[in-house]
Amino acid sequence: MPAVSLSAARAADGSIELALVNLSPKTDVPLAINVVGSKQSHVHGEILTASTMDAHNTFTAPQAVQPTAFSGAKATNGTLTVTLPAKSVVVLRLE
Repeated sequence: MPAVSLSAARAADGSIELALVNLSPKTDVPLAINVVGSKQSHVHGEILTASTMDAHNTFTAPQAVQPTAFSGAKATNGTLTVTLPAKSVVVLRLE
């Protein structure tokens, strides 16, 4: 089973949205993604992860797992570089 999956979409304003998932429970995955036709250089995003693989929200702890800002991605000359932390979902917007 692949450790990383990726989905991409172009928004009406020309920005590109990427959703990246690292299924590995222990290993960070460095990526360099060639975004063909992209001139975007500004990247911002959010990450969903937790300290343990079985972390989850409950009625008594509804904020145990929640999205936070992610600044570990960079876009330069049509190439996006990012290291996906283990057991994470990262959503990036390239503008």
